Amino acid sequence: MSSSEYYSSESEFDEEWDEDLENVQFQQRWDEEAHDLMDTMREYDIGYSPTRGYADGFVQKNWDFPKVTLNDVLKPQRPGQPGLHITASRLGEFIEVAHAYAKHYRPNWISNKYICGIAAEMIRHHYGIQVL
Repeated sequence: MSSSEYYSSESEFDEEWDEDLENVQFQQRWDEEAHDLMDTMREYDIGYSPTRGYADGFVQKNWDFPKVTLNDVLKPQRPGQPGLHITASRLGEFIEVAHAYAKHYRPNWISNKYICGIAAEMIRHHYGIQVL
């Protein structure tokens, strides 16, 4: 084996090592962000519904691709019935968690409309609202 072959294989090993190191660092950052998101959700009591339990993959798919708006979940569902009464601070908590969720899972999709859609889906799950 010539010395040039030895150095070329050594540099390939270094490149692979650097790529693996970058992947591990990315995964560590991802895990830290996921833990921060879960801590925020626990702090505000979002993600667990007393009537529906924890959000599963089907619920999270609705969060990723929201089909309802805040107006849909806050307005009365039937004529003559009051709409969902939620305080401004509680609504702000849902929006804050929705922003953290979007930042973690969909960083390229962050917009006010998208974040409000995620918040609406979270409210829908949390309070068990059936949107007509």
